Amino acid sequence: MKCKCEAEISFEAEPNFGEAIYRCMAQESDDPHKGADIRVKLIRSRRYLCLTVAAGNIVSLRASLNTGLRLIKVIEDMIDLVDRGDING
Repeated sequence: MKCKCEAEISFEAEPNFGEAIYRCMAQESDDPHKGADIRVKLIRSRRYLCLTVAAGNIVSLRASLNTGLRLIKVIEDMIDLVDRGDING
């Protein structure tokens, strides 16, 4: 019997920040990962971002959650750099 593991993380985000993360992460939904499916969606008038990861086993779930959350952190850091003017945007 094959186990399917799934995790969903939702968090409140500023509208522009949530939209930017959604646009960047939408490509992840189109890119199949080894044993996992990463999806992101905006909900509740773009005030909440929802990251959903489904995997065939707990190890793949953990690795894919880590990847998704790290990507969100990188996007947040890049937005901060652009907003501060450290990078021309």
